[in-house]
Amino acid sequence: MHPSPVFPASAVRGSAAHQTRPAALTARGLTRTFGRGDSAVHAVAGLDLDLAAGSFTAVIGPSGSGKSTLLHLLAGLDRPDGGSVRLGDADLNTLDEDALTALRRDRMGFVLQDFSLLPALSVAENIDLPFSLGLEPARRDARWRDHLIGALGLSGLLDRRPGQLSGGQQQRVAVVRALAHRPAVVFADEPTGNLDLGAGRRLLGLLRGLAAEQGVTIVMVTHDVAAAALADRVIVLADGTVARDIAVAGTTTPEDLAAIVVAAGGDR
Repeated sequence: MHPSPVFPASAVRGSAAHQTRPAALTARGLTRTFGRGDSAVHAVAGLDLDLAAGSFTAVIGPSGSGKSTLLHLLAGLDRPDGGSVRLGDADLNTLDEDALTALRRDRMGFVLQDFSLLPALSVAENIDLPFSLGLEPARRDARWRDHLIGALGLSGLLDRRPGQLSGGQQQRVAVVRALAHRPAVVFADEPTGNLDLGAGRRLLGLLRGLAAEQGVTIVMVTHDVAAAALADRVIVLADGTVARDIAVAGTTTPEDLAAIVVAAGGDR
């Protein structure tokens, strides 16, 4: 595969088309309910899902459809009431908290809405935090880290603290930290929410490159149908179940996706 503007030749590892790869992440009969009795909310209701290695999947749907809950369950940030989640050969339900924490640290990357940056640390220290928390030193790749920092326009900000950054800059720091150790799966919750149009497009290009050229599995929850239309696949949730499963591949427009979400029961 030819290197892209986001991934120069030195950064590309080489990969086959993700369609030929086995499922990286699998959910079976996944359920999560909040509350009891008449007030119970079935946020995820018996959901089955297979996500191929090297795929870029966007999850959209009306507010309250279960998007963020599903992401948290797939990432092991929350425990399901029923069903299972597997990352490769690891069954998340069977892992204790220490093993689950190690799995998230070693094989997952996270871009969450609250950024989760430590205010007392510099940008550089926040980016390197996973390595301070036990990630193997052999996973440290200074060239790749510096490439990400440059690609997301953070080169001049490494000595600043999070409080000295805009929301969009903090989000880009969180993205670099999520990707610096080359995770197998990246979970992104509204990753373009605090970015201007140009920065958002660069980030989405970065995520597409990770999936297509390095075999990383991307799971992105978003209200932005324009961002979703750039994914390989779009899962539309409604009432905690898969209402539509769309292979986008450049054929589904943001307007099409917006209409599908409205039909599913909401404005996004």
